[in-house]
Amino acid sequence: MNLLELDTHSSFAPRAHVWAGTLAASLLCLSACGGGTANGGNPPGAGETTIETWSDYCIATFTEDYAVTDAFDEVAFTARVGEEYVISDFDGISGPELVYLAETGPWSFTVTASAGALPFTSNCQAGSTTEHLAVFSDVTVYAEEELTTPICELAAGTAHPRNPTVGAGHSWAGSTADGNLTYEVILNSFSADCGGAALGYVSVPQTTVHGTTTALVPILWIVGPA
Repeated sequence: MNLLELDTHSSFAPRAHVWAGTLAASLLCLSACGGGTANGGNPPGAGETTIETWSDYCIATFTEDYAVTDAFDEVAFTARVGEEYVISDFDGISGPELVYLAETGPWSFTVTASAGALPFTSNCQAGSTTEHLAVFSDVTVYAEEELTTPICELAAGTAHPRNPTVGAGHSWAGSTADGNLTYEVILNSFSADCGGAALGYVSVPQTTVHGTTTALVPILWIVGPA
């Protein structure tokens, strides 16, 4: 069955996912499939991170098997006992948001409590975390949507405390001849790394995660211990 998946990895400016520009990119969604991978993701390729990279930040360790569902309420994969995942948001409205480390970037998902208890433990506590912007895959940031002028190179594993006075997030801006998608990114605390620019553009390849074709912007908000 072919369906259209909205870009659920779009922006956030504070924690309520808000963006003044275009919010959704329509992408082809294939049927979901199950099966988890240890350490919260696939083995990384060049320029990508592993769970160990983020050990100084908030990590969730599952204490029971947990079925992660997609936007169509179908099981996408199962997080297994002992698997570890980076926490993107411990205090989300629908529940904590965790990060699956896919081969091409961070894929976030929400965890809901059962009978008041979450299915994981953590080195952090809800309501007591610090906010950071993190880079999960090496990425070139450009000055314009046409991707002509590079303004900085951001390395996988880099993170900065989020500037709370500035928004943060990304918005789909278009596509390129090679099939990649272009996203406009609010650079926030990475502005200093990119010549003081407030905004930049990145090229993101389409990828398949748990049977769904999507695009994973490599810059994502995560949290750390207070």
